[in-house]
Amino acid sequence: MRSSFSIVIPIHGERNGLVPIRSIYNQKYPEESVEVCVVEDDNANCLFSGPVVAHHDVRLERAISRTEGMAAAKNDWIIWLDSDDELISTTLYNLDYCIRKYPEYKIFHYGGVVYWEPKEWNEENYDPRTTVRPTPDIPDGDPGMGYFDCGKIAAGHFCFHRSLLDEITPLPQETSPYIFADKGAEEFPEMREMMLRRGVDSLGNPWGDDHLFFYKLTRKYKSKPLDLLLYCQHVRR
Repeated sequence: MRSSFSIVIPIHGERNGLVPIRSIYNQKYPEESVEVCVVEDDNANCLFSGPVVAHHDVRLERAISRTEGMAAAKNDWIIWLDSDDELISTTLYNLDYCIRKYPEYKIFHYGGVVYWEPKEWNEENYDPRTTVRPTPDIPDGDPGMGYFDCGKIAAGHFCFHRSLLDEITPLPQETSPYIFADKGAEEFPEMREMMLRRGVDSLGNPWGDDHLFFYKLTRKYKSKPLDLLLYCQHVRR
């Protein structure tokens, strides 16, 4: 039986969502098995004009937006997608194949390609660079902080079964990444140790909601690493 996917995309400001949504409709996969869950975060400054599952009059940030998007998702498998990133054309086809090949797994993670782009395009600052974000191999018995600390897992680099939402605590519903980090560390004290060791006061750059959510998922279930590049991340510098 073919897998069905819900893609959760928070959109804010100038990030109009056309890049990720175009990549979804360009999938070599049946449209009837794909659902797009867009959350419009800060309606007044959002340029997106398509259908949304929720919208905010003021910006409530990614943790709240992703939570609302996941709550609206109806399909069996959920993927996060940032509003300026994209899936490759065969992402869902490959994931469906792996889901059917490894039915004992409820979480899959994979690698991606990173495009480093200038914030403003001109000849003086143009320095194109493309790197590979490989699939992290998480050893059996690893408590998880290794891949969390290294930032090897990011939004878009994992797919999970929707039933797991009933088994984990939700993301802290905070609008500040620093309060968000405090709440995460309250639930997982080892994260406080990681923050102290790194000399930082957040879980990521600055959010780390993708790291925290993947950590929650993998406390009970092992994620299956796929030696595939299924995600395109655009980093502006």
